[in-house]
Amino acid sequence: TEYIRVPRSLGRPLKPKFDIEVQKTGSGHSLLIRLRSKRPLASIEAEINSSTGEKFIGKNGHVRTVKARYGKLEPGRAIKLRLDLGDFIWPFFGLDLICSSPEGVRWTLHETVYVPPKFQRSPSSE
Repeated sequence: TEYIRVPRSLGRPLKPKFDIEVQKTGSGHSLLIRLRSKRPLASIEAEINSSTGEKFIGKNGHVRTVKARYGKLEPGRAIKLRLDLGDFIWPFFGLDLICSSPEGVRWTLHETVYVPPKFQRSPSSE
């Protein structure tokens, strides 16, 4: 009889991984969140501007908050969230994701989202 040690990470789902990008949508912007992991999610909740990291700041200098909830997300599929927040003045902002697996495992992830220079405005431009 041989005994083998199975890594603990194989006994439970690994944290989900995402590709996240800011896109132009008409006169505004949208946030595209694509699930890169191989396992589906039962739910996903996204919040911009939590107290845990970088903040989204609009052109007028106000700190903004956006929350969104979404149901099941399959691997390779994406959700698109509308960002009606004005112009970006920083090259990044924080995004908190609360994800649940179909088995009931929950993760709280903090992602830093890069804002392409073409979507940024200087704080002094009106």
